[in-house]
Amino acid sequence: MEDYQKLTKVPPEQTKKRLRVYNGELMTPVGHARLKCKVNNVTLYLHVDVVNGAPVSLLSGRACEAFNLMKFNEENVYRVTEEKLTQESLPKEYKDVFKGLGNLGTYHIETDKSVTPKKNSARRIPVPLKNEV
Repeated sequence: MEDYQKLTKVPPEQTKKRLRVYNGELMTPVGHARLKCKVNNVTLYLHVDVVNGAPVSLLSGRACEAFNLMKFNEENVYRVTEEKLTQESLPKEYKDVFKGLGNLGTYHIETDKSVTPKKNSARRIPVPLKNEV
């Protein structure tokens, strides 16, 4: 809302939409609007949802791609199907994974003793997949 008020004096249009945030909670926007936005010589009209109390303003992935800020690599997108995998269908579906004995052999990694090891935290599970995981 604070950023929206810096851009325009026109109040946002009312909306009954509810937004689901990363932790699964629902948020009700104050309203929505259509704003003319320019980034790196690309001008677009974007639909924005105006909310109170958000720590930062966010652009959607589609908007970022439209402004050439990032590009989605479709090769790495996992498509969820309605078909359930079974113990019998899994090896047939992913034949290349189930070839061989699974022996990686002997492997040696040289490490620098002066560097402190770092442990990364577990990656976040996307909200739509949480129940399934």
